[in-house]
Amino acid sequence: MQYYLLIISIYLIISLVHARWELVFSDDFNCNGEIDRSKWTFDEGVGENGWGNHEEQFYTTNRKNVRCEYFPGSSQGRLIIEAHRERHGESRYTSARIRTKKAWTYGRWQIRAKVPEGRGLWSAIWMLPQHETYGTRKWPDSGEINIMEQVGFDPTRIHASVHTKAHNHRDSNHPSNSVTVPDVTTRFRIYTLDWEPHRLRMFVSDNEANPEKKEILLWNKQGNWKMWPFDRPFNLIINLAIGGDWGGQKGLDVSAFPGKLEVDWVKYFQRS
Repeated sequence: MQYYLLIISIYLIISLVHARWELVFSDDFNCNGEIDRSKWTFDEGVGENGWGNHEEQFYTTNRKNVRCEYFPGSSQGRLIIEAHRERHGESRYTSARIRTKKAWTYGRWQIRAKVPEGRGLWSAIWMLPQHETYGTRKWPDSGEINIMEQVGFDPTRIHASVHTKAHNHRDSNHPSNSVTVPDVTTRFRIYTLDWEPHRLRMFVSDNEANPEKKEILLWNKQGNWKMWPFDRPFNLIINLAIGGDWGGQKGLDVSAFPGKLEVDWVKYFQRS
């Protein structure tokens, strides 16, 4: 019996390795103006307790904060999320946070982006579950996947992490790792998540043909849902936060505003 199980496991692994990636979702942001609302929706306001992190911005849908814009002298566009130092209600800053309207399970996400620098800025490309599936709280019980995070006071360090009920930052035991990318604030980089039924892997690269050039984090499946809730649909989220428990650790530099998180394109693939 064990022999047959071994043969089946080897067959499944070989099949997975040789399966092709098929494009399921993409956005090249090739326009001047509003983002495509058939693909994206907005998170607005200040959230609960500053989106759970005591962040200081008010997320808006204003074109000043979120838009598509052509590269200078080009017909190719990109997404711009721009943070401003301005009053909006009780908040002293504005920015934007968008998420995909659809949610998926497993596959490869790739995002080509350029992050800003400046104390107080906190860039993130990450994922949350579409529904509360496990436990009693959506966070951290049903999981969080951080493909890329970067804080402006340490601008060349790129972080990746996951959060679960058993492993999360509030308990100071979440899986996390970081790498240094010297020119990450001046050049676009490709951030990749390979999400498989048995593991999560995050990478950063300067070459679309070699997206696995530098691994940031590997997290293998283990235990029950408290350690691995990553078998349900998740939405992709892109935002630029201000301050907060992490982004504001070194204070806020007013000269960092306006700060821009730029995204050239987003692609999502599944195995064929």
